[in-house]
Amino acid sequence: MKKMVTFGIVSALVISSLLLLFSSGIIGQEEYMPRTNDYSYYEVAVDPPDGQIYYPIINYSVSRNSDFVSLFDEIGLENFGTTPDYLENFTTYSHDDEYGSLVIHESPTTAIEFDSESENSLEFTLSRETGALKSGNSIIVGNEDVSGTFIMQGDARANILGRTITFTLGDGGRVIFRASPDGEAVIGEAISDGKIGGEIFISSENGYLLEDIVTFEDLKMQTIAADPEVDLKVSGDLDAGSVIVIHVDKDILGFDSIEDMGVQVDGEYISQGNGLSETLYEGGDGHVYFITENEYGYDVVIYLSHFSDHMITIGSAEQSIGIDGYATFLSALAMVGIAAVALIYNRD
Repeated sequence: MKKMVTFGIVSALVISSLLLLFSSGIIGQEEYMPRTNDYSYYEVAVDPPDGQIYYPIINYSVSRNSDFVSLFDEIGLENFGTTPDYLENFTTYSHDDEYGSLVIHESPTTAIEFDSESENSLEFTLSRETGALKSGNSIIVGNEDVSGTFIMQGDARANILGRTITFTLGDGGRVIFRASPDGEAVIGEAISDGKIGGEIFISSENGYLLEDIVTFEDLKMQTIAADPEVDLKVSGDLDAGSVIVIHVDKDILGFDSIEDMGVQVDGEYISQGNGLSETLYEGGDGHVYFITENEYGYDVVIYLSHFSDHMITIGSAEQSIGIDGYATFLSALAMVGIAAVALIYNRD
């Protein structure tokens, strides 16, 4: 009898615990799986909560000074596929459904982009340490440790209410968030000002060439070859000149210094700009470039004064003969002349 009572008590406790688990949503409800890389940390919902808005991403943070800094508590969508089908490659984590495409870029700028296929609402809940401010057709967000920029394209409008930024999108509306790595705030500002058409990250892993592309204008970029030089194709139909930013790992461009590097557009060397800011805001008739170095590699900023199809090569600097080289060249000619005279004299 005592064993039966004990069994009954244990069974009751087990059943109560299971009921509690089911009622609290731990079983049969959504789960969030953490994803971490060198640049960001976030959690992806296996089954996003179904309410007025779905939250496929929570606890989004970016890496700064060997630590993760929180930016968004939640990233949600009003309309979201009820059967998540996430796609993963070396540099992005994405979900495509009938409502649109949500892409998380796992690169130094830790970009997030959403392209809408129908009317939708996109919501970002800022962390408590983060603020937001409208600036033209963009929104600047940030805290003491990190800043970033939202860019809106097509049928997209934004509203800031407390810690929540809500984007209302129509078919073809697009929202891009780009966090600014340390020392690159000026690039984020140029994106906000509409000066940058797109950027590309070029790296390698286990012998494979990797690229990650984010465009802010109607253009395309593609890496053709890399190591020891980088060749890429840029094409677009823009009415005016624009800047592209190319981030290249040092493992690919292993030059001793920036002075050893040069840029060619369509097989012709182009001029170096007067500085990073000046090149980002260039507006002249000729192509111009400027290169800076960071902890990941090189940032190659190129202003293209007009757009069609361009082939760009990043490699060795143009070799200038210079005064010393010219003197050496003349000396060599003189030696050849003396040798020729001696040869003629000896024949006579």
